[in-house]
Amino acid sequence: MRYKSAAKRSANVTVFVTVSLIAIMGIVAIALDGGMVLDNRRSVQASADAAALAAAEDLYVRWFYNHGLDPANQAKASALSTAAANGYANDGVRSIVTITTSPDQYLEGPNKGTTIPPGYVEVIIQFNQQRGFSSIFGSGDLPVRGRAVARGVRKESTTGVLILNPNAQGALTLGGSAPMNVDGKVIVDSNHSKAAIATGSSGVTSKALDITGNYSTSGNGYFASPVRTGVAPTTDFLASVPVPDPTNMPVISTTKYSVSAGQVLSPGVYSGGISISSQPGVTMLPGIYYIKGGGFQMSGSNSTLTGNGVMIYNAPGDDGKTGDITITGGALVTLTPPTSGVYYGMTLFQDRTVTTAKITLAGESNFNVTGTIYAAKAHVEVTGGSGARLASQYVSDTLTVTGTSSFQDLCPKLGYAPRDIRLTE
Repeated sequence: MRYKSAAKRSANVTVFVTVSLIAIMGIVAIALDGGMVLDNRRSVQASADAAALAAAEDLYVRWFYNHGLDPANQAKASALSTAAANGYANDGVRSIVTITTSPDQYLEGPNKGTTIPPGYVEVIIQFNQQRGFSSIFGSGDLPVRGRAVARGVRKESTTGVLILNPNAQGALTLGGSAPMNVDGKVIVDSNHSKAAIATGSSGVTSKALDITGNYSTSGNGYFASPVRTGVAPTTDFLASVPVPDPTNMPVISTTKYSVSAGQVLSPGVYSGGISISSQPGVTMLPGIYYIKGGGFQMSGSNSTLTGNGVMIYNAPGDDGKTGDITITGGALVTLTPPTSGVYYGMTLFQDRTVTTAKITLAGESNFNVTGTIYAAKAHVEVTGGSGARLASQYVSDTLTVTGTSSFQDLCPKLGYAPRDIRLTE
């Protein structure tokens, strides 16, 4: 039996194979180059975020010099340095880094074409990825972009008093007959049923009074604010304020420094503390006074003290002991905080670990202390007379306020301005 030979096969198979190979190569190109694009996209975006935050930090630090602008391109330099450290050197070929700050306009994003507010920065990073397998389909690099907007601003504080102790009775205690008026909020973190106490005819008037626990009044004591109890505790908004570094300061004294009449003090390290006892005409030059043990004491009706642009930092000595800060009885006292730099608005700053040393302020109409009093783990005691100005803001573990007549209102706008550094886009 004879069979017919099979018919010749057509060339369609070759065509199908060729087309399939092209499709397969396209898939491989997408998988390889596309995967690299996605990987680089994550890296570029992370680097844009980091660069924007670095610039925002710079804008924050120099806020009271430049008010959120960047006239010397210092914030821009911080962003470029951070981008370069992450592999994007702004060489104009492989990577391009663009930084825009106020008063220029946003280049991209939902606010494109509008003016960038002071304290904000826009960072755009473009990385030109070289083609790999996809070069068989096209030429030129594949641009990978990342964009971030961050802000670094100082906000005026709206809190006049923040008491941090979590469970003390009378964490905030008012006595005598002196009312305390606060142009802002009063916050008491204690969960005690008598966390805030007002006795005699004393009291507090503020924008609001938030208490984690509850309050108690007796006699004619009062809390004339909108009072909320059972409020969750508020964290210490000054916790990020850096501690001054004494190694960068001149050492003025290695033992207790007793000040003479008419003396002019310079900023620096005072080991053993400072004592002013019935000495008139004492002046403190602007700067940071690092008290290393021994504390700071001023007393005597003849003592007069003037210190503008001053911050006193109270730290333990080499023996681990910390002296009190006591400013009382002066014929004339004027203390104002720095008006620029890291410690803008901070007048008295006690080491956060110190629990035993307390801060005492007591004065009459000749007493003029502005700025923030900060003692996160310690007690602050204030006694005010008619017309006395006894700081702008208190942040402390506990606080006692007494007096026989009204003293000037607390105005937190004159105190420390909290930092606000974050990504916004």
